[in-house]
Amino acid sequence: MILLSFFSSIEFYVIMAVIAAAVVAMASRPQVRGPVVEYLLASVLSTEDDSDGEPSVEFTCMDDGTVRLVRHGVQDVTMV
Repeated sequence: MILLSFFSSIEFYVIMAVIAAAVVAMASRPQVRGPVVEYLLASVLSTEDDSDGEPSVEFTCMDDGTVRLVRHGVQDVTMV
């Protein structure tokens, strides 16, 4: 009876939570480790503002594979 009371104790659930976290951590590790890759993408800051004042972000996929990011409604953007 004392052995069965261990399954309803706080210590049992703390130990089980730690074991479950360890299993999830081990399962989420990548199998193959590759080199770290960092991409540096060039950008152009433009002062064009054809927005209606509503703050928004627009993504456009161009035909050459580049992505155009346009922020509308951002005040005081200047060329540096």
